Amino acid sequence: FYICLILTGVMISGFITDAIGTHSVFGAFVFGLIIPNGPLGVTLIEKLEDFVSGLLLPLFFAISGLKTDIGQVGGLKVWGNLMAVIVLACSGKVAGTAAVAYYYNMPIR
Repeated sequence: FYICLILTGVMISGFITDAIGTHSVFGAFVFGLIIPNGPLGVTLIEKLEDFVSGLLLPLFFAISGLKTDIGQVGGLKVWGNLMAVIVLACSGKVAGTAAVAYYYNMPIR
């Protein structure tokens, strides 16, 4: 009963955030934040983890990718800014990971 109630709350939260103009994932995320740690949270994760990570997550990324219109990116300056953002994001991720690994004396390899 509780799982059905929680899933209904997730759907309603997603619908409300979609109705106000925000992506529905944010409403479901915020609703998930109010689920307390304990036996209910553990049971919910056990029941839904495979479904969410195996079906819903790839489906979300596929739909997001299909909605992306690369034709809207026009001009050399915009492409340069896009490449700069991608390079900075990737190098920041690598540098952050390397810094934490160095801090904990992990080998580079």
